[in-house]
Amino acid sequence: MKNIIIFLLIGLFSCKSDKEKMDDLSYSVLETTINELKTLQSEEENSQYREIKKSIYNIKSDSVIDLYYKIRLDSSELALDYSYDFKDYIEYLRSEVNRKYDSLNHLLEIKEEKKWLKTKAGRIHKKHRNWTREDCERLSDRRIWKYMGGDGKMKRDMIRYLGANSSDVHQAIYFLDKLPSACEKSWAWVKNDGTVRIELECNGQATLDDGTTINGVLGYIDIKNGKITNVR
Repeated sequence: MKNIIIFLLIGLFSCKSDKEKMDDLSYSVLETTINELKTLQSEEENSQYREIKKSIYNIKSDSVIDLYYKIRLDSSELALDYSYDFKDYIEYLRSEVNRKYDSLNHLLEIKEEKKWLKTKAGRIHKKHRNWTREDCERLSDRRIWKYMGGDGKMKRDMIRYLGANSSDVHQAIYFLDKLPSACEKSWAWVKNDGTVRIELECNGQATLDDGTTINGVLGYIDIKNGKITNVR
């Protein structure tokens, strides 16, 4: 029975006239393009991006389909041309929107960069172009970070910028690196007088390398010229 049905379907489609085949193709092209149009129109955008897509939002799919059927009554060939022309038009609009998006995003990036360069971190970056944005953000808070040397890591000229003793920084980094996971939120920074301060924040119970057990610590340790000067 199944083979008979398949045979009848093949026979039905093979009996279609050239006009019917052309109509099927033109409608398929149009339907696919209309679906793409609806997807573009349904995307959420802010006001700046909506203005760019104004030409797309203004297209009424129902009107496009109505005109297609009117053309098809007169000529299947013209209906096929209409479908492909509409497809090309939507592709053109999409490319124009993408181009304008790229242009707008570039302008927004430039605007954001100019705004950031006026911040403390930005002013540091102006003087030290080889330091990354992340480096400058940390340095603007006078922070030091765990590892030294290599790309993206704290360098000696950054320590000099903070006015710290490099051995004090090494000592602080070593101390932070040896802290248990319960103290992972601890961090270090450099005071204006060059003192390196380790901010301790330990949650729950933590055991240090020497076996000392601590419970919930919130305090700090100061290091200056190789000596621990303050513990709170």
